[in-house]
Amino acid sequence: MSINLMAFCGQEKAHSWMAQPFAIGAFTYATNGHVAIRVDGNVALDVPDAPKSIEGLFAEAVEREFVSFASVDAEPIKPKRCDQCSGHGYTIECDVCDGEGEHECDNARCGCVHDCGSCRGKGCEPALKGDDDAEPCDWCGGAGRELDKRSVNLGHWLVVQWRYLQLVQALPGPIEWAVKMEGSEHKPPAFRGPGWLAIIMPMRPSGHEDITATRLPNLEQSISSIPSSIHGGQ
Repeated sequence: MSINLMAFCGQEKAHSWMAQPFAIGAFTYATNGHVAIRVDGNVALDVPDAPKSIEGLFAEAVEREFVSFASVDAEPIKPKRCDQCSGHGYTIECDVCDGEGEHECDNARCGCVHDCGSCRGKGCEPALKGDDDAEPCDWCGGAGRELDKRSVNLGHWLVVQWRYLQLVQALPGPIEWAVKMEGSEHKPPAFRGPGWLAIIMPMRPSGHEDITATRLPNLEQSISSIPSSIHGGQ
């Protein structure tokens, strides 16, 4: 079973190296900054801008003690149309504000800055895929629908974004995982399967996560060591 590495890539213009898989040494990586995957073999181009620090993240993760991971299930939700691209999946820079999303007041005496009336402060306008200079929508990743931003509590205050856990769960199995705490905080949980290793950046717990699916084994870390701001203490 092949792995679609592009599903793990990002679209941030400021980090162009995230837009495609990249090779470092004997492995190929892909990441959007929230989830990352490493697969065996050098099957991508060397990207000079890619930070070598990603090697250290995976080198630490691979040394952990892995256990079997039971997939998490959740009721699907009906996605809403993306307001940024009006469901087209693509946008183009607003030519009125030059992508700034705002402009100075026309009244020279005012000097105030207002949201652009053309793009409503977004800095872009909806576009079609074939339009000149059209790019995938930053908000929905080109899907044309709002992303599922639900969070999952995996137990012991380990919280991850549901859409990234889904992405990892869809990889070839059997899947194992390993967690590690540094002080009172979780390091990114690691998942592995045949020929791949993935990590997901944890979220800050709120106590009001959308999905609860306890998957953590018993940890030596007790709940008393979790910061009081998380579990309601003073």
